[in-house]
Amino acid sequence: MRVTRLGSDLLWKEGEWTVEFSGKNRPPPKDPLTVRKNVYRVLLTRGRDATVIFVPPDVRMDRTYERLVSVGLREL
Repeated sequence: MRVTRLGSDLLWKEGEWTVEFSGKNRPPPKDPLTVRKNVYRVLLTRGRDATVIFVPPDVRMDRTYERLVSVGLREL
């Protein structure tokens, strides 16, 4: 089983995925949304038996959690 912790760098806001880039040591990528979505795609597809997604109890993550539940995420 693999546990993936969602961060506040990829959020569901106003009906779409948004990126909050906070990198200070390097410039942001040309297409930060695509890069961030690919990072999470890789992380979420590495579990062989199961994948658990941990959404931190943070107000910024509430809409993201609601979106994941609306598309079939099952709460443990």
